[in-house]
Amino acid sequence: MAPKISPADHSPFEGGDEVDLISQHGHNNKTQRSKFMSVCLSVRVFLIVVITSVVLLTAISIWLTSFVVNETYAMKSVKVIIDNINDKVVSFLSSQLLPAKQVAEEVANNYHYSYIDVVDGIRYYLFTKMKTYQITLVNLALAENGLNQLQALTWGLDPATQSMALVYAKKMPGENFLTYVLNTDNGFIDRPYYLNLTKYPIAYVDYYIESKQLFQKYPEGAFGSVYQVINSSLQTFWTTPVYNRTDLSKKQRLGIAKVNIGLDMIAKFLASLKVLDRGYIVLSEYESGYVIGSSLEIADLEYRRVNASDISPRNAGLIMKQVIESRLESVQFSTIVNGVAYLVSSSPFSLYNLKWRLTLVFEENEIKEGVITSSYIMIGVTCAVALLGVTISVVVGYIVTNPLSKLQQDFKKIEILDLSNIKPRTSIFSEAKSIYSSLTDTVAWLSEFKAFLPDSVLNQLHRGIATEELKDALPNVTNNKTNDANQSETASMSSRSQTCESKVNGESALHLNTGGHHPSNSMNSHNMFKLGLSDKHCCVLHIHVANLEDEFQDSEELTSTISKLLTGVSTICKTVRADLQIKSYCEYSIIFADKPSGVIQMGLDTTLKILTALSHINANLAKNGHQPLRVGIGIASGVCTQGNVGNRQMRYYTFLGPVVKRAKDLSLIALELGIPTAVDKESYAPEKDHFVFRPVERYLQDKSISTVYELRSRNQIDNEEWLYELQQANNNSKYSEYTQYFEKLFEGENEQAENGKHVKDFIGQFSMKFPEDKVIQRLAQTLDKISQHNKMPHIKDYYSTVSTNVQSCIHGYTIQ
Repeated sequence: MAPKISPADHSPFEGGDEVDLISQHGHNNKTQRSKFMSVCLSVRVFLIVVITSVVLLTAISIWLTSFVVNETYAMKSVKVIIDNINDKVVSFLSSQLLPAKQVAEEVANNYHYSYIDVVDGIRYYLFTKMKTYQITLVNLALAENGLNQLQALTWGLDPATQSMALVYAKKMPGENFLTYVLNTDNGFIDRPYYLNLTKYPIAYVDYYIESKQLFQKYPEGAFGSVYQVINSSLQTFWTTPVYNRTDLSKKQRLGIAKVNIGLDMIAKFLASLKVLDRGYIVLSEYESGYVIGSSLEIADLEYRRVNASDISPRNAGLIMKQVIESRLESVQFSTIVNGVAYLVSSSPFSLYNLKWRLTLVFEENEIKEGVITSSYIMIGVTCAVALLGVTISVVVGYIVTNPLSKLQQDFKKIEILDLSNIKPRTSIFSEAKSIYSSLTDTVAWLSEFKAFLPDSVLNQLHRGIATEELKDALPNVTNNKTNDANQSETASMSSRSQTCESKVNGESALHLNTGGHHPSNSMNSHNMFKLGLSDKHCCVLHIHVANLEDEFQDSEELTSTISKLLTGVSTICKTVRADLQIKSYCEYSIIFADKPSGVIQMGLDTTLKILTALSHINANLAKNGHQPLRVGIGIASGVCTQGNVGNRQMRYYTFLGPVVKRAKDLSLIALELGIPTAVDKESYAPEKDHFVFRPVERYLQDKSISTVYELRSRNQIDNEEWLYELQQANNNSKYSEYTQYFEKLFEGENEQAENGKHVKDFIGQFSMKFPEDKVIQRLAQTLDKISQHNKMPHIKDYYSTVSTNVQSCIHGYTIQ
């Protein structure tokens, strides 16, 4: 886009205070709003939000009302289901339990009125009761006032056939307790049963004792406790007192009439009940909590007693535990067990003295399934209505804001005086039509004013040339018509402008990071990339690739290798937000100066990352039959002068100082020594505990000699990689003694030549031990040459310098 006309920051004239005030006023009034705020405060967005909000509020209100009504109706429906199931279960339980009471009372009454007696002939009478009422036991027993006799029929396991058989038992005076297997069709005796007891005191058996205890509270009879019959189902019984029939008014008890009823039919009935799809029912004893029946599949319920709190399927045990702990006869509550919400309803079932607990459990998700489905439908409708509302709001917003957009486009053209491309506009709306009419008049007036502007101004606007120097030169254009005069004036103003900017912006110089973003508008361009240099503490990495041109004769291979190298280095620099400067195809500089602290550590870490990337590149080169790249990386730290230099048309980010030269020299030293890195003393000292270094050379910097170090790795041990780090530590330990002798040789107190000779001998032995180490071999050769020239007393003055080639010197003497 062509540049905009904007006031200049600085007057090109000495003492131009009036122009400076106008410039400041122009920039202060032209506030720049962020893109996000511009979108949020748009009229179109406002209309979309308002209309959509109204539509959504209406739809949500309708959905919420529908949800509440449907949920209330669902809960009422569940209450109806609970009442129906309770009525059905209570009716069935009564039909199963009442026959026991009726038969027992009928047997007692028939004895009282002498229709029957406790004799063998009663067997047929009892057989008819068993067949008619489907009971499991009928027993007429007399065990008081010296009596000990009974006549009973029951079901028992026949050992001969291993099946259930109808068993007749009797105990008559002077006889044993005898049992027989009866024919289930006619009640005749088939064969004796296996029980034959000489003594059978009826008054001391469990059921008779329990009956007498029940008669104390319920004189007319009562239900006994539920118990498990061996090899059979759960049973309960009704017991009725039998009196002396000679005088019934005295109610002298002689015995009992006892009738058992099996609970297997109740269990089967409950198992067949369906409580919605995922609900269930549990019938349990009120006091003990033992299960009588359930619609759940409970393992071995027919052959053992199971407590309701021990039921494992469907979280039933935990729910029943909450019901039992409530200690209320009737309770209804909601609970969440293992992330599943349940609705629980528990009510008592009472029949005479019998009291059981009837519990219904529903999953709330199933109850509210219809509500949820309808909610989804309403949500879909809401989304559709909202989409329709958004569409309408977009259309309305477009109709309302389209004139504003057209005006914005026209004003941008007016800003660069592109008046010929502004076409007259019209609209069917009165307000927009009036605005367009005023704009047309304004453009016509500006067209007249445009005729007074110099052609040079218009040409530069349309060609997109920067207008900073043009604004400074604009007052003098009308007085200087020739091109030579214009060029001279522009050059003069450029020089004065650059001087002014350097003074104003010198302390706040900004530069562009590798991973930064370029501002897109003229105001941001004005504020960023200010001119001026400043001193900052930095860490400089200088990378030198020595054999690129020698190794690759083919231009395509050279192009590919350079591309991979640049890609790897630039990617790492973007990751760590470092400044990358490409000096040539084989030399790169990386600067860390943005962070107030940690630049050295970041520089060393980046060096290791670059070496890792280079190892991958060299591995690929080896596969293709090429020699690996010889790379030397110099790392130097210190104060560096850096910033933007140039003028308003051309700016260049530069950094300069001894640190830059030292980093370049260290890269050449690294290449000469055959090592990948060379680190100066300033970078080594603060990070020696965090990284693994070894001394490799001496270097003259700033008229003082310091040690050059090789960076080998990071000095850290991770929990998951401790074995690898231990191996690395063992590998590095071989240099520890070498490091001690190196420091003793060059930095310790070594006044005597004999002492230096001792160190020299050690280095020689060390070089024989590690012949592949080029650094140690070079040091050994250097010490030999020093010794040959009798310079060992001055060993601490040894250093290397870098010119065109790396030369070794001692005490000002060059070692060939």
